Amino acid sequence: MKLIRSARRSLVFQIPYIGMPSNPRQHRGYIDDLIGELTDKLVSLDDARVILRADSSKKFSDPTHSAWYFKSKGVDIDSRLKQIPNHHTKGMVVDGKRVLIGSHNWSGMGVSTNRDASLIFDHAGIAKYFADAFESTGIAPTRSRPKSSSHGRAARRAS
Repeated sequence: MKLIRSARRSLVFQIPYIGMPSNPRQHRGYIDDLIGELTDKLVSLDDARVILRADSSKKFSDPTHSAWYFKSKGVDIDSRLKQIPNHHTKGMVVDGKRVLIGSHNWSGMGVSTNRDASLIFDHAGIAKYFADAFESTGIAPTRSRPKSSSHGRAARRAS
């Protein structure tokens, strides 16, 4: 969480999925704290993006669920969320000089009880390498968009 909070200019986060909350009234601990910090940076920084895996089929880790959540928190999902297929990268570049890279899943268990590991490098050269790798996948990213639903249409009509 300290790394996310430390971002002053930019944050690029590539992760297959984010285990989003299914019930906004239930706090799930550390994962919700991380999602909150990430959301704050997506709203407040000029350059903050999340790159998700496009082909997730799990209900609450589907990129469209993430898009709905972030949009409800005021995130401009057209410019902040992207999807690419078939990636398993779990990393973050902060301010073009610090990198987190590792195996942590962004789920309740992934940030608490799983035996995952990630490393943080404070090195501009390593940060540039990963920033370039995140941005140049060889595949044009697509936007993460909420799927239309009767619930979504009703919410839009009510506003």
